[in-house]
Amino acid sequence: HGPAHQIGEMGGHRLKRGSFKEFTPQMKNGTKVQIQRPWRQERIRHQSRFWITVLHRPCRLVREGEDRDDAPGQGQGSEAEKVMKQMGRAVHYLFSKEDLLASMVVFGKALREASAEQQDLIGKYQWEVLTGTKKEEKLVRFYGHATFSRKMNSYLDDDYFTHIQNVECDCGVEVGPQRHHPHFHMLLTFDHFTYIHFDYKLMSSYLELMFKGIDPDPDRYGWGQRFVLRTVPGGELFYTDNERPY
Repeated sequence: HGPAHQIGEMGGHRLKRGSFKEFTPQMKNGTKVQIQRPWRQERIRHQSRFWITVLHRPCRLVREGEDRDDAPGQGQGSEAEKVMKQMGRAVHYLFSKEDLLASMVVFGKALREASAEQQDLIGKYQWEVLTGTKKEEKLVRFYGHATFSRKMNSYLDDDYFTHIQNVECDCGVEVGPQRHHPHFHMLLTFDHFTYIHFDYKLMSSYLELMFKGIDPDPDRYGWGQRFVLRTVPGGELFYTDNERPY
């Protein structure tokens, strides 16, 4: 990849060299702009940053030999420390295994609030195909548009291994000082030549499987029982069905 990434494909149409085609991308506010573009695409490098926070139920043993109510503990050491270390191992595995990270990156779509008929108890947002940009000056290099029956763009066919140049992951795991919830904060930075979004729900599903010791496809995921969260060694699961009952 250089400063511009060129592809001879545009909006699902292959155009002859030197020819132009009219597109009518739509801005976020609903304004449509008609643009003529040459056959090739010029992809400018962008940087996207995602701030991610994952929270769990509070720990009981916060310090050695003590619980949250300052009553005598079970002498098993700090539950909070064990949970934090195990959570840190799981996060490191998930974000350093590149095929799993790639599966959490969504191309050419964004979350939009669904209509009242499509909303349910789980959530009110859904993935929608991008058909424009927030700023009009960026439309000249946006390769997508909407027709009467279809929304489309070139970014839907992009791939993690061809359109993302660099990834940086800064993460810290901690326990809250008052309510003692173990959690992690992460700043995930992508340098790329496309339009991307991060699938937070898929990440949460991966972590739930890891913390419960469920590996549906060992050849693909490979985490097995290594990242199970327990209250004490050999004790009950720390991450239960009450965390995400749906």
